[in-house]
Amino acid sequence: MRTRNDRTDLMHHGEWADASLWTAILSHPSAASDGQILEWMVHIHSVQQAFHTLWIGEELDIPTRESLGAASEIAAWAQQGHVGLQSFVATATEETLDRILPIPWATYFEKRFGRSMGPVTVGESMLQVALHSTHHRGQVTSKLRQLEGDPPNVDYIAWLWFERPAPLWPDPDQ
Repeated sequence: MRTRNDRTDLMHHGEWADASLWTAILSHPSAASDGQILEWMVHIHSVQQAFHTLWIGEELDIPTRESLGAASEIAAWAQQGHVGLQSFVATATEETLDRILPIPWATYFEKRFGRSMGPVTVGESMLQVALHSTHHRGQVTSKLRQLEGDPPNVDYIAWLWFERPAPLWPDPDQ
């Protein structure tokens, strides 16, 4: 059974992992200018922010990759997105986590799979955000290695072994 603490840990781990990965990307010029890496990172943060927007009942307003600018600007946007995620996680009640979450893009998948989609709770969608982000972080890590970069170990178990460190976001002025 997943608990509130599990979800909270996953969201905290996710911010730490994203900050660590952004630090590695921004310290490697080839990675910071690699179109595929930046697309994946924008996708990760767009999905995180899209779900957060649904959780708090606001209208979706996700910027395009082109409107975000350079890698350092994308990282700053991502960091701001995590502020909202962490605020939600800190205040979400069990009642909120158990609420059924209408997901507007489910109709796309209903058409693609030829069937209706079952209900998803806010808490279950938090797990989706964590797992989805982890998947794409793996892609970024592989690409960073191809570019002869040194990707950080952002595994959940590493975060636990390191005693749940706070995220260290890169300095946008460097």
